[in-house]
Amino acid sequence: MTDLASSPPSLAVLSMPPKDATLLHCMLAGALAGTAVDTALFPLDTLKTRLQSKAGFAASGGFRGVYSGLTSAVIGSAPSASMFFVTYEALKTTLSAVIPDPQFAPAVHMLSASGGEI
Repeated sequence: MTDLASSPPSLAVLSMPPKDATLLHCMLAGALAGTAVDTALFPLDTLKTRLQSKAGFAASGGFRGVYSGLTSAVIGSAPSASMFFVTYEALKTTLSAVIPDPQFAPAVHMLSASGGEI
């Protein structure tokens, strides 16, 4: 039998959130998620906008500078995604205590996500 403290964690353990997820964990996870999404999708949004331009794709810049403006998008999205996850987790914890019946767990998650979006 191996000691769990000395063995490397499996991928399943790494993908599961900690049971005692603090608001700091949620804030960091949200900021990283917002940054990752913007970094991956920003060039696609830029290309889509250029394709829809009345001036035409090439006149609008074509494939040049598709990451131009990414910094300002990340500066806006990281705090926004961070606050969403903090609010979502706080509401989920509060509502789960008020409505402990597992039958209403989907409603708790929906209300928490709605609160996070607001």
